[in-house]
Amino acid sequence: MTTITTNIKNSFTKKNEICLNNIVSTYEKYPDNFIIFCNKNKLSPPKISSNSGQCLCLLLFNKNKYATRKILTEFCKKINMQTVGDVIQYVNKTEQWGLKRSTEKRGYYKIPYPYKTITVNLNKRKNFKLSKKSDKNSKINSIKKYIKHYYLDVPNIEWQLGHKNPEIEDNTQNNLILQPPIQSKYRDRFIFFDVFTKMPTIKELEINIDNYYNKEQQIKLLSILTKKFSI
Repeated sequence: MTTITTNIKNSFTKKNEICLNNIVSTYEKYPDNFIIFCNKNKLSPPKISSNSGQCLCLLLFNKNKYATRKILTEFCKKINMQTVGDVIQYVNKTEQWGLKRSTEKRGYYKIPYPYKTITVNLNKRKNFKLSKKSDKNSKINSIKKYIKHYYLDVPNIEWQLGHKNPEIEDNTQNNLILQPPIQSKYRDRFIFFDVFTKMPTIKELEINIDNYYNKEQQIKLLSILTKKFSI
């Protein structure tokens, strides 16, 4: 276990941080070996001209080096790229289209080389589509109607103050969140990151873990915790 911990620590030292000194303009194309890899594995990376494409290039052209939120923000400014929201969103979703991203350390982003695919994500998206465009619009409109009714149209006075994480003893502002009444059914069972983003508490997982993870995922979770605590 000591070896694993040491390797992870060493891979995120200052010398492995991406340096932006030589960045003078936007990237024109992905690395040749990455293009070959994508063609071979039938992957569809984001357009090179997009924010995601440019940030991905930064990682790809700096093999096995990492970027932080600060580095990505500085990179976007350096190439005069307009950003919306958190810059992390431009690099943290590569696995959704099949490219393996390092998850060794939270807040540190890099693409392991040699490149690897995420088979599970690819299989989940194979033939994954709605039968008609009208079906898609209907479902989207239904979701919008739900959000409008239970979130947007709820009077401010009806919103309630609750805990982001109900399993910790913290009543400070850091652990409080405002929620509409519809969220009360999740109270004490979920940890909230914002109004819409949540994850089950440990107690909830203990009772209903099969509702959230299949057998393979539970085995993977067990493996992660076993390594983390040297069990």
